[in-house]
Amino acid sequence: MIDKRVKSYIRTRNGQASFQYVERFDSVEKAADPSNEGELVEVKVPDIKWDFTKVKEDADGRHQESSAETDGQTKKKSELYVQAVQKANKLKAESYSLHLKVSECREQLMANR
Repeated sequence: MIDKRVKSYIRTRNGQASFQYVERFDSVEKAADPSNEGELVEVKVPDIKWDFTKVKEDADGRHQESSAETDGQTKKKSELYVQAVQKANKLKAESYSLHLKVSECREQLMANR
């Protein structure tokens, strides 16, 4: 016998976000007081970082968990971040090395005067 019930799935995405909450006030005094609420103008969410995603099967009240990471996206982003930090550190080291050489040349020029 074939089960003809429609399966459904629940996806839970966990992450972090920064936002801007913009309000309008009719006086500077009201706007300066953090306990006052003004008229909502807009909410901007410029930065969202997804940490991980969980998918659960929802059938007859049962929840069956699956994949903790979605297609390795989080792992890939982490690897790219590590590579970027390593590259930045390498550039900082090269920059500092050049700074030392410039300082050494400057000292030699001053000594030869």
